Amino acid sequence: MQAQVARAEALVGAARAYLLERVGDAWRTVCAGEALAPAQRARVRLAITHAVRSAARAVDLAYEAAGGTAVYAASPLERCFRDVHTATQHALVGADSDEAPGRVLLGLAPGPAPFL
Repeated sequence: MQAQVARAEALVGAARAYLLERVGDAWRTVCAGEALAPAQRARVRLAITHAVRSAARAVDLAYEAAGGTAVYAASPLERCFRDVHTATQHALVGADSDEAPGRVLLGLAPGPAPFL
């Protein structure tokens, strides 16, 4: 349980730091009156996706550590598990959401996938 908590903390902390870094960079650009470059948009999108997936993995770690008690509706972890996995199904962070940022970071057009 203690190791799972530590892993969850590291996942959430790293994801938060990356998201704040990318959003901060975009914010500074916009505040300077400039348009965001495609690579900046791609990195913000990637940071959002990474944050959601990391949050889900952190909840998974706690859920797994709790054992059988986590499956009952009375368990706060059951609701957290359900809520975070519902969030992972949003189109912005779904299974294909890495494609457009990856394409842009490789110097290609975003393609047909949804993009910021």
